[in-house]
Amino acid sequence: MTTQQRAKRRRHLNPKLRPYLYGFLIIMAAYITHGVIKRQAVKEDLEMLHRAQTATIHYQYKYSRMFRDLNDVQLESARKVGFEPLATRDSKPSKRYKTLESCELYQLDPLKYSVPILVPEAAELLEDIGRGFADSLDRRFGIRGVCPFVTSVTRTEEDVKKLRRSGNVNASKNSCHVYGTTFDMAYNRFYKHTGVTATIKSAMMKQMLAEVLKNLRDQGRCHVKYEYKQACFHITVAAQE
Repeated sequence: MTTQQRAKRRRHLNPKLRPYLYGFLIIMAAYITHGVIKRQAVKEDLEMLHRAQTATIHYQYKYSRMFRDLNDVQLESARKVGFEPLATRDSKPSKRYKTLESCELYQLDPLKYSVPILVPEAAELLEDIGRGFADSLDRRFGIRGVCPFVTSVTRTEEDVKKLRRSGNVNASKNSCHVYGTTFDMAYNRFYKHTGVTATIKSAMMKQMLAEVLKNLRDQGRCHVKYEYKQACFHITVAAQE
């Protein structure tokens, strides 16, 4: 068809039908564009999922390299931000604190050797971690109602003694856990709220949780140590200058 023939056909097109035709063409273009973008997003998520599902000791090494803030670094912040160590669970903290309860952002494990209290800065950090994880899970996979487990919070001197008697030789009065600034989050299991049926590999969720922690760490908000044997991220709120 020549240019003159196409122009003649456009002139013979009923003017009343032109808006519908143009509208149809716009809708088709938007649909095709959306399909391309969606396929690309799905491809990226599948690639990320594959990397996480095939995690080996290489990934263990990766996390260990990424999160290696040692005790002396975390302890410095803990002493600046936190309250004085508590002798027993009946003792009152020397600074303001917040009592934690399981919520949509995190789930408290049965705390046999710690009490669910943190200084406000650490409690806010915990909520931001849970919120960042939930947003990431929802945005990438449309999954809601899954959150991390908090496995340890603030230890009193009484708790430290009990923990040492249980065989944990790493329990120490020199731990950041005694200042109300530190908590542990499991990376190998996650809590599903009532009614959630969606499934996703724990390795995938571990990677997303690690990304949230790295982002907050890069912002200078926390120190993180990857604990391989305890299967957790050991997190302390950072002191602000």
